Amino acid sequence: MCKVGIAIDIGTTNIVIELVDITNKAGIYQLCESNVNLLYGKDVMSRITHAQKGKLSLMTMDLRRQLNSMIEKALAEANVNEVDRVVIACNTLMTHILLGESCYNLGVYPFSPVHTHMTKLSTSDVDINSCVSDIVILPGYSAYVGGDIYAGIEHIGLHNCKNNALFIDLGTNSEMVCWDNNKKKMYISSAAAGPAFEMAGYGQASELVDLLAEARTAEVMDETGLLSDEYFETGYKTLTEKKIRLLQSAKAAVRAGMEILLKRANFDYSDIAKVYIAGAFGNNLNIESAIKIGLIPSWWADRIVLAGNTALLGAVKILCEPDTWQTHDDVHNECEVSEILLANEEEFEQLYLDSMYL
Repeated sequence: MCKVGIAIDIGTTNIVIELVDITNKAGIYQLCESNVNLLYGKDVMSRITHAQKGKLSLMTMDLRRQLNSMIEKALAEANVNEVDRVVIACNTLMTHILLGESCYNLGVYPFSPVHTHMTKLSTSDVDINSCVSDIVILPGYSAYVGGDIYAGIEHIGLHNCKNNALFIDLGTNSEMVCWDNNKKKMYISSAAAGPAFEMAGYGQASELVDLLAEARTAEVMDETGLLSDEYFETGYKTLTEKKIRLLQSAKAAVRAGMEILLKRANFDYSDIAKVYIAGAFGNNLNIESAIKIGLIPSWWADRIVLAGNTALLGAVKILCEPDTWQTHDDVHNECEVSEILLANEEEFEQLYLDSMYL
């Protein structure tokens, strides 16, 4: 009988769990649901505010109940009775909510998490009642670069790349990691993209990127994102001014953050050998469209790898290869890590404004 484990990606918008045959490193069953904490806001800062105002215990209870329900449903659907271990990848905020830890300092400069180290628990510690033994919550790096990015780095093998590389996880809180192979150093940052790349309630964001590019080519939308008079009220196909602004703002935040990260690493576009784009959005991204609207520099057209849900894939890898995390308690201790806080960068505002153009 195979040993079964559970990999969990707790995202700001969605939660994905996967039952895994640990012996054969094969998925058995996958389940995705909207994160119940959407009730407390679609973005990280909204949830931090709710937690600061006394809602943390409710947020924790809701999240744990949802995890219980999802695990029980997955086990029943897959006819699995025993689970060896669970590995959870989530951003720093969702880690704090899951553990019931204070989120106050996550929203106050200098944005200090309670901790970022790996957490090993029993099921009773987080009120999970299923037939699960050990739970591992993956470590993070800072208040806004968490265990989901740790998992992504492990999946890609970014810290073992022989050339300079860039890893971007496009989501509600879009994290970026620039790998300097010569210095064995990671530059990390995050850009508050909001829900645009998830497009909760609006359909596939990648399709809207295609529409943005199409509208520019057809000249029914100008470089500022303004639709022509013919489409201003009704929208161009499913593209409305509201959707344009959401994507425009997210794209500008990510592009500006990317530019600053490269500058701090003293890199030009040509210095980056590979660009890994992760997240559900990145899985279906049309590279040509992304370049057309300025999300990605045209220089990287042939260097982009659409990496999928690297948080879940990394959690699966670590689930199946426990030595990976047992030797990395202090978060890739062979690498130097430098965090860039975009809010502290004088250039960010101007770069953001410049990047609003399509």
